[in-house]
Amino acid sequence: MSADKTTLQVLVEGRALIAEPGTWTTDAYARNDQGEECDPLDPAAACFCSLGAIAKVMEMPDVSATLAVDDAPAAAVLTKAAGFWIAAFNDSRTQEEVLAAWDRAIAAEVA
Repeated sequence: MSADKTTLQVLVEGRALIAEPGTWTTDAYARNDQGEECDPLDPAAACFCSLGAIAKVMEMPDVSATLAVDDAPAAAVLTKAAGFWIAAFNDSRTQEEVLAAWDRAIAAEVA
């Protein structure tokens, strides 16, 4: 696991993973090009939810089994920026709304 990245670095890199059309998903940490659920560290992973993006950037193995990504500082900052648990926010909003929450989280970390 990559423990040497700051929360800001994780947020900036994670946002970049889901910023383009087709790179963000809901109801799964990550999906491959065929839309099948996969682990965020799977080389075939092509799109990510917010927590999956954090797991990918932090190189968290087998995230679906451990749910350790919920304890990542970046997840806490995102949850605060979203107004409620980031996983639920991610799965109930549009990509634009999710990216706006990431932007608020990044701004909060910079301040």
